Amino acid sequence: MTLVSKTFQRTDNFIKKFWGVQYSNKKISWLIIQVITIRLKAFVEELCVLRLFFAQKWKQCLAISELKFPNKNEFIPSNLETKPLADAPSVIPKIIDESPLSR
Repeated sequence: MTLVSKTFQRTDNFIKKFWGVQYSNKKISWLIIQVITIRLKAFVEELCVLRLFFAQKWKQCLAISELKFPNKNEFIPSNLETKPLADAPSVIPKIIDESPLSR
């Protein structure tokens, strides 16, 4: 179990070899673990109640006519599969355009 706190009494007894970060290892009593477990269970239950509450509110919302899907974009491809190359790639580059200005 890892406990992190912004404020604590400095009782560091170890230093990480590579980063130089100070930390300490202490045994946590079973009473503290039970208190933390009970509070976490209560927190999770509260989150579940809030989730149900907001799910019901969402279902009660009316449809807004201003919100709609955009028109189909013809520049977005529908097929994203790649085709295999017919031949192995050439080691020598091909000349695409040969003119007095470029080659």
